[in-house]
Amino acid sequence: MCNFKKVLAMVLAVVMMLSVAVVAFAGEDDDDKFVYSPTKGDTTTYNTKGEFGVYTETHKNGDTIAFNSDDKYSQWHPAVTDVAAKKAGAIINIAGMVTGYGNDYDKPIKETVKQFVGYDSQGKPQYVEYETTVGYEQKLRISEIEKIGSGDYGIGANDEGQNVTGLNVKSKAPKVTVSSRALADSRIANVVVDADNVLIEKNATKGTKAKTIAFAFPQMTKSKQLVVKKGAFNGAKKVRIVVSSKMTSKELKKLKKRLKKQLGAAAYKKVKIVRG
Repeated sequence: MCNFKKVLAMVLAVVMMLSVAVVAFAGEDDDDKFVYSPTKGDTTTYNTKGEFGVYTETHKNGDTIAFNSDDKYSQWHPAVTDVAAKKAGAIINIAGMVTGYGNDYDKPIKETVKQFVGYDSQGKPQYVEYETTVGYEQKLRISEIEKIGSGDYGIGANDEGQNVTGLNVKSKAPKVTVSSRALADSRIANVVVDADNVLIEKNATKGTKAKTIAFAFPQMTKSKQLVVKKGAFNGAKKVRIVVSSKMTSKELKKLKKRLKKQLGAAAYKKVKIVRG
């Protein structure tokens, strides 16, 4: 009888559906330019390494990007925090995060083994084959992204994150919050939030190293889908907001009026709102 060692195999149960949404180019006069996700058309491989929430994203061109989805206190709320990239101009694509493990016995791992049962009349050894469980596949619990940044420090604020210039977030959460200081100490100038509703907190762009910040909201067809707190764009010289091309002129006018009221007339002067 063979001795069976229990094997706990963790399989990444995520196929992240990436939004290859267009990010508005954060230039001053080039309204017709756009920045796409790097290596458009490439397949992207996601993996977990080490502790919870640490992912790597690998493209065919050899560029590897890593990001950490918990905050500095190791809280596993869906917050995008630290990012890293080898090459300049990298754009991070995120559509979910690990928040823990599922059942230890989600799916058994089967293996066919042979067991010796004796010899035949010719003296040859005889075996019987049977299937046995040698371990279990442990699925991961995946949560939707609900928050960008931790509220204390910025995405890409670490040394390795200085090559990151764009962030694409796809989420089915009821609301995605761009937290205070989300872009502090980073060069991220293009942010796509593909979600139903977005809240941008006060000082979201404070401390940014980018002169102009562009936010794109592909699903935004109603003005009420975006809430911007007063002082949200402190630290940025110019802000460009791109909503869905399906937003009507009436809704666009309502959005501009709401944002002017929320930000204040003076702060609103540096904001440009257009349809994608």
